[in-house]
Amino acid sequence: MRFLTTACICLILFCEISCSGTEKKSWKINSFDQKRTISINSPEGKTVNNANVYIKGKFSGKIKIQKQEGYPIAEFTEDSIPERLFYDFYGGEFQINLLESNARGNIELTIEIPYSY
Repeated sequence: MRFLTTACICLILFCEISCSGTEKKSWKINSFDQKRTISINSPEGKTVNNANVYIKGKFSGKIKIQKQEGYPIAEFTEDSIPERLFYDFYGGEFQINLLESNARGNIELTIEIPYSY
């Protein structure tokens, strides 16, 4: 009986690991003088419940990010960027707006959408 329980647990863990993945896309940005809408589509037929946004780079001033029109605007300096921005997202097209700002420099913005089958 104990063997069956262990085997079931191993099978469940194997399915969780092998039946999941991440859709990922990155953009290099060096101009902040106009609004940019950045988007990525989630994989069809997959279960999705969040999107993660990562920002890395060297810049001065502030960058402004907004999930969509009507959502609050988040402003970041180079020293205040969080490790990850987490958004609830349940599939389709994920969009984020990089708003016009006084920032100067270069960033890499990456969106990751974890999914499972």
